[in-house]
Amino acid sequence: MFGDVMHGAMLLGFALWICYAGRPGGAGGFAKAAYPLRHFLLAMGFFATYCGFCYNDYSSTPIYTFGDSCYEFTEGKPEAYLKPDCVYPLGVDPVWYMAVQELTFMNSLKMKLSVIFGVA
Repeated sequence: MFGDVMHGAMLLGFALWICYAGRPGGAGGFAKAAYPLRHFLLAMGFFATYCGFCYNDYSSTPIYTFGDSCYEFTEGKPEAYLKPDCVYPLGVDPVWYMAVQELTFMNSLKMKLSVIFGVA
């Protein structure tokens, strides 16, 4: 299961197609083999899409769902300043995808969130 909005939505769409169009004893082949797994695939697609929104990840690019970042950048300076009273409502702030430590931060966050989601 991917924690990605695009891959999760594709899996969710496929699972919905299997649930509504794939009947056992129908077309045969792949649809007949995937029909017993329809609810499992549906849950995987839903939660992969949800995790993708929590990671703010759409095919390895950030989603600017809630507007711009909570940080202000000054041209030519490496520092960023937090806007007052700004909290990104859902997911990771898109500015993390431009950081030098992006891979380390995102891998650590995804590992910790997967444990939290798995226990909950």
